[in-house]
Amino acid sequence: METIVIIPAKTMPISKYCETFGLTLPQINRRLERGIWQENIHVLKVEGCKERIIDLEEVDKWARQNKCQVV
Repeated sequence: METIVIIPAKTMPISKYCETFGLTLPQINRRLERGIWQENIHVLKVEGCKERIIDLEEVDKWARQNKCQVV
């Protein structure tokens, strides 16, 4: 039996985010280019990190504010 460890995280490397949620890096970049997501809010550049980081709390806020209303 495999043990699964769940670690509550507030951020995630962009590559792991894409892998986990089925998005591609170009899709993330388009969200930034179109102003859907914002640099330094939803996507962070951290000094000393080669990879950008996704702020999961900010993405969650965005998703909840922009959810479709089901009738």
